[in-house]
Amino acid sequence: MTEIRKEPYVLPGVDIGPENPLPTFRQPEQEYKPCVLEGIPAEETKLIGWKTDFRVLPYRIQDGYTADKQTKSFDSVIMENEYLKATFVPALGGHMMSLIHKPSDTELLDRNPVFQPRNLALRNAWISGGIEFNAGQRGHHYLTCSPLHTCLIKGPNGEPGMRMYAWDRVKRFTYQMDFYLPSGSQFLFMHVRIVNALDCETPMYWWTNMGAPEKKDRRVLVPADTCIYNVEKEFALGHMPEIDGYDVPCTTSIKHSMEFFFRMGETQRRWIATLDKNGKGFIQTSTDRLIGRKLFVWGTSKGGNRWQEYLAAPGSAYVEIQAGLTQTQIEHIPMPAHSEWTWTEAFGMMAMDPAKVHGTEWHSAWTATDAGLESALPRADLNALHTEYDKLMTQPCGAMLHGGLGWGALERRRAKTAGAVDIIPAELRFDESDLGCDQVAWMELLDTGKLPETCACQEPGQFMVQPEWKAEQATTGWDGITLALPMSRPVRSKRQSKHGTSLSSTSAPAGLCGTWRLWNCANITKKLPAPCTGMPGEPDLRPYTWPRNIQPYCWIWDLTRVSLT
Repeated sequence: MTEIRKEPYVLPGVDIGPENPLPTFRQPEQEYKPCVLEGIPAEETKLIGWKTDFRVLPYRIQDGYTADKQTKSFDSVIMENEYLKATFVPALGGHMMSLIHKPSDTELLDRNPVFQPRNLALRNAWISGGIEFNAGQRGHHYLTCSPLHTCLIKGPNGEPGMRMYAWDRVKRFTYQMDFYLPSGSQFLFMHVRIVNALDCETPMYWWTNMGAPEKKDRRVLVPADTCIYNVEKEFALGHMPEIDGYDVPCTTSIKHSMEFFFRMGETQRRWIATLDKNGKGFIQTSTDRLIGRKLFVWGTSKGGNRWQEYLAAPGSAYVEIQAGLTQTQIEHIPMPAHSEWTWTEAFGMMAMDPAKVHGTEWHSAWTATDAGLESALPRADLNALHTEYDKLMTQPCGAMLHGGLGWGALERRRAKTAGAVDIIPAELRFDESDLGCDQVAWMELLDTGKLPETCACQEPGQFMVQPEWKAEQATTGWDGITLALPMSRPVRSKRQSKHGTSLSSTSAPAGLCGTWRLWNCANITKKLPAPCTGMPGEPDLRPYTWPRNIQPYCWIWDLTRVSLT
């Protein structure tokens, strides 16, 4: 019987801390172009780097965490049947923290013993272990340490299911994950739906990132005989299982951090697994839209070991096995206007003859596992379930289990106020009750036509780059900047900085406000590159990264050191 319930998830951890109030701009180049060595067919590299530039706005950086751990409790949602128990934390991007195979009392994932964010995500804060869901932009997702809306739904036979969903502010799309754990099933199913309701094509990205234990007796298996892997800053074609002297499937043989993108046959079923000396462990498979599989290792050198301890605890060791929309993780894929994509993933335990999966002949090892998966979960059965889940993806949300951010509700209000089409699917519940202090200024703009005027001693607040929200344009040497900020009054300060008079006490050119005043008055080079085209209809913010070396003094931002990247 399937059960869904809420429980506290308690572990040593830190507070995520306040968001950085300063904006971080995207890179000047939209294309990341790594060196791809000969031997990789051109058709496999044509999208590598496409629209994969670093970008964060309108989100703010999450770098306010510390290393001071105390007992911390999160609201978690448990999905459980006779065979599996899955633990999700909606407040952390819907992270699946644990997946236990109950008959053998086996934890299938790497379960991080602490909550300790580190600087690896698009917005900085990221946690290792479990299963993470990354949508929209290359990197660890904007919401990986932020809450997702979570509600109950119903499965094909009326059994309880769970939905997690969000509105992506950067590319203006919705994504939802509907989870099902049928009674008697040895696999947990996740049906994913991405909706691009815009009038234009958008660069899309998805990778499911699964942390698994790393031990000398474990072997990673994937149905591929070749892969694309990194050689310093280059990418080369490798032949499994031995690459550059490393036995890749036995990851403890690899000394340095490396990533491997596996090249599977066009008709080959997609899956990836990590099995121990007894032939048992974790496996993930999917319907065919999710074509990519990846292995990432930190390596067993001093640096790799230190990183893993830095993310978790002394002695921690894990690998990441991943599944994505593209063959490699350094590319986006064009998603047409007014389209939606769906696929279904399955997570569970695999039990194989250890002599077969740990044999010296690599091709025989993975083909044996492929046959074992077909026996445990036939490909046709997974495709049939996907068809059923497609029919259920537009069912309305049931009882809410956890709230998310207020930006989806604000977008709904904006569309209603403007008499525009609501591009968010009606079945995704974004209520007025979601709106909070982060949305107050923007609600006032909708109601009065003006952003509220605030004191310069206050933080600038949340940002917008969506074209419908254009509030003002700064023209003094920064043509085309349309980043919207709440207005601020000038406040004088007597403080002297390394640059002489405090920036907040200098006179600001007309038209600049708040944080922009400080930036302009710093006499920072205004040399602008040629405008780069962002998302269709998106303002050109120009490729400058806000200097991180800004310190508050009496609630006024004084620029004490400047570094442009």
